[in-house]
Amino acid sequence: MENKKLVKAKDISVIIPLYKTPIHQLEKFKQYHGLRLFFLSQEPDSCEKKYLKKILKKNFTYYTINKNIGLARASNFLLSKVKTKYCLFTQADVEINFNSIILLKLALINNKDFILSNPRFVKKIYHKKITLKKKIRIKKKNNFNAACFLFDVSKMKKLGFFDEDFFLYWEDIFLLKKLLINQHQILYVKDALAVHESARSTKFTFKIFCIRRLNFKFGEYLYDYKLKKFRFIKILRDILTSPIYLITYLFTFQFKKFLIKLLNLLGILKFILFYIKKKKITKINEKEVLNLIIV
Repeated sequence: MENKKLVKAKDISVIIPLYKTPIHQLEKFKQYHGLRLFFLSQEPDSCEKKYLKKILKKNFTYYTINKNIGLARASNFLLSKVKTKYCLFTQADVEINFNSIILLKLALINNKDFILSNPRFVKKIYHKKITLKKKIRIKKKNNFNAACFLFDVSKMKKLGFFDEDFFLYWEDIFLLKKLLINQHQILYVKDALAVHESARSTKFTFKIFCIRRLNFKFGEYLYDYKLKKFRFIKILRDILTSPIYLITYLFTFQFKKFLIKLLNLLGILKFILFYIKKKKITKINEKEVLNLIIV
């Protein structure tokens, strides 16, 4: 079937955005031994870098930034540094073995019209040896799990990776939409296995809880806006009903529901500010075009 040289992983890079990642989760990165790793830490910690050096030696590149720029921007930055043919996007709470990564690569080699391949997510990894004579079991799908996937770098850069207007959540759903609009299906590789401990890639703190809830609601409206499905009636309804819910939850001592509703409201306000800013930029650009026509 495939030449044994294809099993080598020198043409695969791994990109992993980090934000308040628990030290014990860094241990998982040893599973990428032999691959070139790229990290972007959005809240640099000297202990984190020292620990990575200890477990990974020198086979990684580590970038730092002093603020949380969001998953989409962090991922795009890392992808801009990749020079290999293939790239694995993954997170700190994902477990995947070397064999599964190679199977994802072989699936793309055998199906050159596809951009990305997705593993089968399971509760426990069963280590399998790669059998070159055995046919790789694949399925073509119209959805994927964005926690971990392998893609052709040049094709993905041409399509455009994550939309940087999204901060956290919905950027993967919008990427899937772009793939489907451009008539690209997903290669689902049944023999490539991965485990995803959802929401374990960052430490659980009150701040992170707020960031997640607020940006999930923001992303929901932004997604509709990007697809031109945004309706003012929806945002007006949510704004008008929010105070009623907030007062009800507060006086009935349902503080968690109160907090979630408050964060949802803040997410809506964040979208409104985004919308106003976009409209201003559009008007400015229209004026510039008119001036050029007049001249």
